[in-house]
Amino acid sequence: MRQHRLHVTAADGTPVAWGSAGQGDPPLLLCNGLTTNTLFWRVLLPHLEQRHRVVTFDLKGHGDSGPARSHAGASIAGVADDALRVLDAAGVREAVVCGFSMGCQVAVEIHRRAPDRVRALALLLGPAGRVFDTALGPVGPALRRLLRVTPDPAMSVLMPGIARLGRTPFGPWFGRRTGLVGDGVALEDLHGIVGHWGHLHAPSMRRLALDAARYDARAHLPEIRVPTLVVAGDRDVFAPTHRVGEPLRAALPDVRYARLPHGTHASMLEHATDVRAALEGFLTEVAGGASQSGK
Repeated sequence: MRQHRLHVTAADGTPVAWGSAGQGDPPLLLCNGLTTNTLFWRVLLPHLEQRHRVVTFDLKGHGDSGPARSHAGASIAGVADDALRVLDAAGVREAVVCGFSMGCQVAVEIHRRAPDRVRALALLLGPAGRVFDTALGPVGPALRRLLRVTPDPAMSVLMPGIARLGRTPFGPWFGRRTGLVGDGVALEDLHGIVGHWGHLHAPSMRRLALDAARYDARAHLPEIRVPTLVVAGDRDVFAPTHRVGEPLRAALPDVRYARLPHGTHASMLEHATDVRAALEGFLTEVAGGASQSGK
């Protein structure tokens, strides 16, 4: 996990942590998923930083960022505003905005709010619409209801408890048994993922999750005229190909599409070679100024 030592102040006063490494055009902005930090980018980051300036930031209540100080701050729109403030602080006028999981919603919202700041989009293993409608089959709506009714104090106890359980042998067994991750994710990475859950500010995470459940930018997709890469995994229980990847491919006007037949939601770790190939090929095309639809 990259530690962020720089901060910008969000619209609600929350300190938002960010960092930057590497050099080269086009610069990249990486948007994390809910409950995650930069660990999911761990394998890709060294390669990306060899050719690009890479800007990363932590969601409110995650990593090195502070807890959200308002309900509006813990929203997709609030995170998109944070991201634009980070770009300003980094001195980056225009970037390729890359989202993972819920970060895809953030990436699309950044384009909706400030299309002139987005050179291209890369949507990795995530939706543009309501996350729990497509995640985890029938469990997704049930999880959304559970988040809605669980009070913040209970969430603050529950998340560290889940993190502790996830670091026992039961955690990897459960994750692989349910398809949340595949066999290719190293135990160290699994422990890092669930270990981070114990450090989340649970109320901020809960509010952001509920907003992601409501947020829907699918109507905006036909208006996105910049080149867009979509990476989807057939075994991704959070953003399955048939419910997320294929509809994104159909809706976007200027799309490149990489389908991973064995891809899970953790494909940036366990199928990093395939994701890297798709992303680096796309970035080479963007750097060259090409615009040829891959539908």
